Amino acid sequence: MSRKNEAPTRKLIDHVAGADEVGSPSAFLATTFDLQPDFFESDYLPTLLRIPAWDDHRFRARVQLEAALAKTDAGVVLMEASRYQGRPRSLRLHLSPASSGNGGVLHAKVALIVHDDAVRLIVASANLTKSGYRENREVALSLVATCKRKEEGVLIQQALRAMPEVLAPWWNDAAARAVKAAQERLGAWDLPTASEDDAFVWGGSERALWQQLVAAWPEGEALTGVRVVSPFWSDEGDEGALGRLLRGLQARRVKTDGAKVQLVTAATPDTARSYLPTLPPSYGAFDFRGLGVSVTAVAAQPQVDAEDVGRDDILRERTLHAKVVILEGRTTSLAYLGSANFTFPGWGFGNAQRANIEAGVILRRTGKARAALNALVPPTAGEPVRLEGGGTVLLGAPEPDTVPVDWPAFMKAAEIRPDHDDPVGRVELSVRLGERNLPTRWSVALGPDVEPVFEGPARASDERVFRLDANGLQRLLRNQAIYLRWEGMREQGAVAFPINVSLPVRERLPFGDPEALPREQDLVAFYQGRIAFEDVFPPPADESHDLSSEGETGDTSTVDTSKILSYQVRSFVEALPGIRDELARNTGTASAIRLALLGPVSPVALAREIEHAVKSGRSATAACFQLVELLRCISAAGRIEVDARVREAWTLAVGEAASQIQAAVDRLRNADASQLGAATPFGRYASAVLVPAKGDAR
Repeated sequence: MSRKNEAPTRKLIDHVAGADEVGSPSAFLATTFDLQPDFFESDYLPTLLRIPAWDDHRFRARVQLEAALAKTDAGVVLMEASRYQGRPRSLRLHLSPASSGNGGVLHAKVALIVHDDAVRLIVASANLTKSGYRENREVALSLVATCKRKEEGVLIQQALRAMPEVLAPWWNDAAARAVKAAQERLGAWDLPTASEDDAFVWGGSERALWQQLVAAWPEGEALTGVRVVSPFWSDEGDEGALGRLLRGLQARRVKTDGAKVQLVTAATPDTARSYLPTLPPSYGAFDFRGLGVSVTAVAAQPQVDAEDVGRDDILRERTLHAKVVILEGRTTSLAYLGSANFTFPGWGFGNAQRANIEAGVILRRTGKARAALNALVPPTAGEPVRLEGGGTVLLGAPEPDTVPVDWPAFMKAAEIRPDHDDPVGRVELSVRLGERNLPTRWSVALGPDVEPVFEGPARASDERVFRLDANGLQRLLRNQAIYLRWEGMREQGAVAFPINVSLPVRERLPFGDPEALPREQDLVAFYQGRIAFEDVFPPPADESHDLSSEGETGDTSTVDTSKILSYQVRSFVEALPGIRDELARNTGTASAIRLALLGPVSPVALAREIEHAVKSGRSATAACFQLVELLRCISAAGRIEVDARVREAWTLAVGEAASQIQAAVDRLRNADASQLGAATPFGRYASAVLVPAKGDAR
């Protein structure tokens, strides 16, 4: 399987959005060792969701991001708990920090992105950080599968099959939805059988990563060369990583004597223009000739490549963070690229069960196709250093920073979900414990400086459920965390543990100030096409609002017509075609459907404002006329042809919207039967226009 993208990707952020023809994502899932919340929310997500001119400090931009996330069926990040620095602000994103519990860490870096007619998987060495996606020298492979381009779907499918088991400590409903959406796309395309030359591999499972690489090498073909690219290295010796890899090959009757090994490392300045390879001192002390191979080490070029920026005078350096291993024979080249450093935890040398959870792709090439793998190795700087013992001076490279932090490893999840026993529709907080690392006692509070809502013993797989009043809910939405204390913690203060929200609650999250919902005139202006979605929401009182031409309602007259009924009704009628068009445009995902039909900018939201206007003096007859016309729009929407994948969600949402608006009509008519009853002119009009047409979803 030959592909053009077998090359190190310099600025990964340029590849996040994908080709123009794939469109915006309907679901996505990413795994990472490290996460910078500000980078992820202000750079990665706007790029992925194709939001132009992002400005994190403007309220309008925040609404734009929330709206894009609300239209996805799942958005989830799984990360290593020891690196947790806080969650992104949007609760429409599901964040799951956890630890494996076996001593290894979640070090895999993959991004699954599902589109209407494509599934993408980015397999990379980069964390979800600014340095990873914009600065470091990284490596990545971007796999794309469509109904016409199926071969790369085989690798994506391999990754997805093992994902729930490999990532079990992090797994959740949002992750399952993203993977299910991808599998449904791939399952509809009649993918070819697995390739003999390419494989997606996970580390941290029963079969170590190095064993999977060795097994892919042609049995009996002699090894002539090895190239290893890694920023971090374990100490080397007779039982070091390189020696174990070579012995694993020898066990498969692979001749390794005489092979030439090149180690490409991070660069340490030696002089103003010279660099030394950065390795632990043991690499300089050990004579690799005893393994029957010759080994040299060389620094990866730290300068920014001229082709990256179109100029050659950039002084900033790029840190090596790519991870590549290439085995070479006379006829075959075998390459691994992915997240694993050439260390014991990365490759599973020794105890595979205590290895990191890694991810990567193995590519096997023969003939002229082998040349493409050379691009996976970055350019080098400085003279190569022969590793023949004698204490050659090489500067030590530390392992990735895993400074112990106080983290509630006993926690499984904290989620806001509907309170199904409450007819008013309130919500509750579910706090679930895992099975390991249980403290003797623990407590949970809704804020850093408030009294705990629970304090007591910890039991395996325990769940604590707390009903939330308005103040408690607002506190959680503001802090986006619960606060935990437990016996044995090192710090005195409470530790923040991120909360998530279930899908039904996610649909009800405010886009701005929950006390300042869109007004009727704003909703009408939106459906008339006079303002954008994000301009419907009033900004917080403490934020200035840029009333640009696109943010105004478009009414330039000097007469205030907002309270004149005839103007209101006329504007409403003019908005009806826009309502129908907006519903037809938002049928890509179940979440987009529910947002358009039932969300804060929807016919249901407009119906609530119309019913409320009756309390402020509008005639019930005028309001009922508007509501009946909204029902006609919903009835027409029921006849729209939608994709089979969302047909059930569409039918349910249309029915729910119709039911809610019909209930508003019934309340008004029951309150004024003399003017709106069945025998009145309005009653005859309503009966005539609301006769369900054949095939209506009512």
